[in-house]
Order: sequence, then C-alpha cells, then structure tokens
Amino acid sequence: MFDDLTRQQAITYSVVGGVVTLISLAVWWHLSWRMKTQQRVLDLKPRWLVSWGLLDVIGAVLLSFFCAPAAVAILEATTDFDRQAKIGELSVSSLTGFFFAMSIGSAVAIILSLIVIRIRVGAKAGDFGIGWKWEDIRKDLVVGVLGFFALVVPVLAIQVGATQLLGQETQHPIIKALKSNTDGEWLWMATICSAVLVAPIVEELLVRVILQGWFENIASGKMNEIEVLSGLHSRFRTEPVPAMPGIEQELKDLSNEKAKPATHHWYEPTAAKAWPIVLSAALFSLMHVGNGPDPIPLFVLALGLGYVYHCTHRVLPCIIIHFLMNLLSLFWLWVALRP
Repeated sequence: MFDDLTRQQAITYSVVGGVVTLISLAVWWHLSWRMKTQQRVLDLKPRWLVSWGLLDVIGAVLLSFFCAPAAVAILEATTDFDRQAKIGELSVSSLTGFFFAMSIGSAVAIILSLIVIRIRVGAKAGDFGIGWKWEDIRKDLVVGVLGFFALVVPVLAIQVGATQLLGQETQHPIIKALKSNTDGEWLWMATICSAVLVAPIVEELLVRVILQGWFENIASGKMNEIEVLSGLHSRFRTEPVPAMPGIEQELKDLSNEKAKPATHHWYEPTAAKAWPIVLSAALFSLMHVGNGPDPIPLFVLALGLGYVYHCTHRVLPCIIIHFLMNLLSLFWLWVALRP
C-alpha cells in the first residue's frame, strides 16, 4: 500500500508521523517521570461492582452476533447486495449499504444490551462508566488524548513488525473495500461511520464495560456464585464500612446498630487484579481474527484500553483512544490511495 509514494504523500507521512512521534515521546517522558517519582500512571478510582452477571454478558454477546447479520440480511432482501460475493466483486453502492447496515446492527445490539441490563438489574449510568459532570468529561478527554499518544507509536510499530514477520498486510474488510473502490464518496462516509464513530463506542461498551466489568466482579471475590451468574440488583449493593477511630469504632461494633455487612460490593482496582484486563484484551483480539496480522497489535492496544478502564472506570477515555486510532489509520489509508 505504501510502495511508490508520491513526493507529496511522502511529505504528508513524514510530517504527521513526526509530530505524532514527538508528542508520543513527550507523553512517555511524563509517564516515566511519574513512575520515577513513585506516582501511578493513572490514579486508581474505587467504584461499585457492576450489577450484571453472566446471563447479561451472554445476552449482550448473542445480540452482537445476531443484530448485525440481521441488518445485512434485510439489506440483501431489499437491494441487490449479495453476501456471497467477494468484496472486490461488489459495487460501491452495495459496499456502502453493507457498512451502514453493519453499523446500524451493531448500534442496535449494544443499545438493546444496555436497556436489558438497566431493566433487569437496575444498572445506572455510572455502572456503564458514563458520567455527565463537565469536570469528569474534561478529565476523560485529557486521559483519552494522552492515552492515544502513549499507545499509538508502540501499536503501529508492532503492526509494522507483525506485517513484516508474517509477510501479510491487513485483511480488514473496510481497507480491502476502499482499496478496490477509491472514488466512492458515500463509501468513505460509510467507512467513517462504521470504523471511526460506531465501532469505538460499541466495542468499548461491549468489551471494556460489559465483559471486563463482569470479569472484575469475579476478581473482587466479593460476589457469590449466584450473584456472578445472575448479577446483583443495584439497590442491594452495600458500601464499605467507614473507618472510625478508637472507642467510637468499638462502640459501633458492640452495638451493631444499623451496621452494614462486612463484605461490601465495592471494587478497588489493584495490580493483583490484572487478569480481567488480559482476558478482555485477548477476547478483543480474537474478535479480529481473519484480518491478517491485526490481532497482534490490537491485543497490545486492548491491554492499554483495559488498563485505562481498570483505573478510571470511565468508558469515554477508552472510546477516545479507539476513535483516534481508527481515525489515524483511515487517514494513512486516505493519503496512500489519494491520486
């Protein structure tokens, strides 16, 4: 894809790549300074355990497998789209319809999943890593942008290394479609909608929030088997007992008046609870099997996304990182395919 670049394309790659690399180095210098001064890369934020269980996780996964193919089936029934045809054999209009249909199906699946979880176990916006306070949103934006610059160079370097090692370029259907149809404006719009807007939101809500959130419930050791399976309604969650010094605590223990259970439903992220990050990253990588070497760098990207969610329990920074990664990838492709 990057063979025989024109002078203008080479300059564009050099300038953009150089700026991104310099900012990335500055971010890593700041992160290394924080670690050297014994500060955490990201402050850990205790939170409630999520209220959903395995049943909700299975439901969300099944909806994601059903809704997108259902949308494509409707497209096939109402247009000349043929799902059996190869990407290079499809017209621009068919490819555009396909990507729009996949985007709509994926969005419907995650919306239905969140609605079902909300109704069944009373999950709130905070459980889904969503907050509406401007101060929190501002912090999320900063974490997301800095997280992107911290991850982009390592992930792209691994992408290049995996491509050279395996001798195979990415086989992502969107990239293959754009390579075979470089002049379709609506196709580019459908691609931006699918890869840059819908995919980051849907995949982060499914993988980081629903899957990793549930894995962290298990890692906490504070839920019994029934709660892990079916979830725990938000109204039954108990806060940690507040620390009280000296005789006041002893009197409270003796009287036991209005005392809360010793086992509370409060999740405190620690380094010892890292396996949910690794497992959710592995599943995210497996979702992209068949796209050439892509699962390798995507696993590394997902580790970073999982770490951000693990520390902050906020989905917006993860969406921003994912959004910027996909946007940069499409920008590289657009420059390479531009006449």
